Amino acid sequence: MNEILHRNLVKLRKQSGMSSRDIAMYLHVTPACYSNYEHGRRQIPLDIVVKLAELYQITIDELVRAP
Repeated sequence: MNEILHRNLVKLRKQSGMSSRDIAMYLHVTPACYSNYEHGRRQIPLDIVVKLAELYQITIDELVRAP
């Protein structure tokens, strides 16, 4: 994906009041794996992007779009 997605993930997580561990549990990945998604060290699979959009109740377009 891109840098915008990674920044949006951090912003949305903080706005929701959830920890990265909470998100990792929701996605059924390790906290380290989710941290790698947020920091751009690991490419995010499409199914995870879909789950994140569902979690935050936004579209994928909104997830990857600059604010």
